[in-house]
Amino acid sequence: MVLLEICVDSVESIQNAVDGGADRIELCSALSEGGLTPSVGLFHAAKRITQNTKTKIFVMIRIRGGNFHYCNDELSAMIEEVKYFRQNHADGIVFGALTENYQIDIEACKQILNTWGCDKPATFHRAFDETHPDDVIKNVKIIEELGFSRILTSGYEATAEIGIKNIQKMIQQTEKLIIMPGSGLNINNVQFIVDKTGCKEVHGSARTERDISTRISVGGSKFYVCDKIKVEKINKLLDV
Repeated sequence: MVLLEICVDSVESIQNAVDGGADRIELCSALSEGGLTPSVGLFHAAKRITQNTKTKIFVMIRIRGGNFHYCNDELSAMIEEVKYFRQNHADGIVFGALTENYQIDIEACKQILNTWGCDKPATFHRAFDETHPDDVIKNVKIIEELGFSRILTSGYEATAEIGIKNIQKMIQQTEKLIIMPGSGLNINNVQFIVDKTGCKEVHGSARTERDISTRISVGGSKFYVCDKIKVEKINKLLDV
């Protein structure tokens, strides 16, 4: 059986992911930006919806879109966010930081993890895919030694399906870290990705496009929500 994590950024998506049987949600705002730190209100909605269910909540810690190189003020703000989510019993956090040269920012990661504590899990997110592929062995080791529980990765490619060989290589480098394929995962390829990599967890959005009409459409009227039926179908494929 493979664990299913679904990324969500709205109340409707949270509900659909939980109803579809997701083992865990990655709670964000602005998935259109790759996922940012969720609002306090959305976090408490997630706590309410997941109450008395198996679904765990991992919270994205990312103060802005763009690159993953953070100044001291940005890092200080994210440390305050980590403190809040720990105090309010998030199950895990999702974070990643890089230097200007696309190396793992060890000091930034240490500050976040020291604030979060070693008794709860933390995921290093797809900032990993911005690092140099030639450094994969070194970087997996660094993230493991820092104390992260897992890496979310597409194997340096646009999707996990394309990056399968690199994901396989990462899995071969560690027995302690969970390597979790994500990006482009869907009903048609999830079994293939699991079979080829031997991964124990997968990450997806299981989303569907929604057209909401507004009187004045700022930035367009299209948005995406998690589809309960898609979550159920993926879960069925993984539950073997």
